[in-house]
Amino acid sequence: MEEHHDLTNIKYLDNAATTYPKPREIIEKAATYFLGYGVNPGRSGYDLCMVTGELVHETRRELAEFFGGDDPNRLVFAYNASDALNLLIQEVLLTLSRFLNLGMRSTSRLAMV
Repeated sequence: MEEHHDLTNIKYLDNAATTYPKPREIIEKAATYFLGYGVNPGRSGYDLCMVTGELVHETRRELAEFFGGDDPNRLVFAYNASDALNLLIQEVLLTLSRFLNLGMRSTSRLAMV
């Protein structure tokens, strides 16, 4: 027996990869980037590369402001939500590991004294 759900009140937030068709505004903005700025910012010093670098910096600044951050350089771009979570988890584990190692070294030094 098929189960039917009322889909009228769902708030689906993970729709970037699955929405079809994409909103016209998204298509137009992506096309503008690919047609006019499709270079690697920060990889060289020619004019278009510098302009693209400024575009990335301005995007970082606007996003940092939007999310209440005070340093646009601390903003991290990820491929998708899974990639972002993996980056966060790795950093938390690395920080925890450093903290635990520091604590263990301090304890062993105290035991030797």
